Amino acid sequence: MSAQHEEHDGRHIVRFLVSHEVVTAAVGSRDDPVTLAEQVANWLAPGHPNVPAGRCEHDGAELRFVVSSAYGSVSYAGYVSQDGLELELAWHSDINGNSGTEHYQFVPVRSLGGDPGPPAAPAG
Repeated sequence: MSAQHEEHDGRHIVRFLVSHEVVTAAVGSRDDPVTLAEQVANWLAPGHPNVPAGRCEHDGAELRFVVSSAYGSVSYAGYVSQDGLELELAWHSDINGNSGTEHYQFVPVRSLGGDPGPPAAPAG
């Protein structure tokens, strides 16, 4: 399952795997969220060069994770909505010192057999 946040110049994607691994990417595309999730599914994975990765910890609907790359790390903390369709994440970058809070929508990745999504999501 991927969660996407629309930015002024594209989308920020957070992908959750059933192994509790999480990867992120900023993509310069305004394609439909489902189409975009399908397009990046093959390369947005742990172990791919230049893809920040980490492990997600959860307590109910609350999530915490840190993704790291050769450039540094970004910490995230937030929660999944009650219906399991949205995600609110506060973040802090150790790379440039910036922080913020973003709202994401979960998007299924059909090409991966539905990718069950984050363990804390009550619906997937």
